[in-house]
Amino acid sequence: MRKKIDLLRGMGLISTPTYETLVKINSVRNRAAHNLNLKGVVRKQKKRRGKKNPVLNYSGKNLYVVRNFHEFMDDTSKVLERLLLPSVRKIIKS
Repeated sequence: MRKKIDLLRGMGLISTPTYETLVKINSVRNRAAHNLNLKGVVRKQKKRRGKKNPVLNYSGKNLYVVRNFHEFMDDTSKVLERLLLPSVRKIIKS
């Protein structure tokens, strides 16, 4: 997905803020796909002493905290709305 995001940016089809948000969303998607299973969180690292970093972060914030997850969803929906709404309007008009 990152290559597609880079291609869109390279072609000038998305703005820099949209690009940056999509890169962050893609990072969360990759971390979720590679570090979670249906039974719980899987850590593929050796046990550390002290505080563990959360598996999923968005803009440096732990996505297991509800308000951070809501922020992630708000940002995601704004970007997707900007990208998809024009296409949906075209489909509706035809």
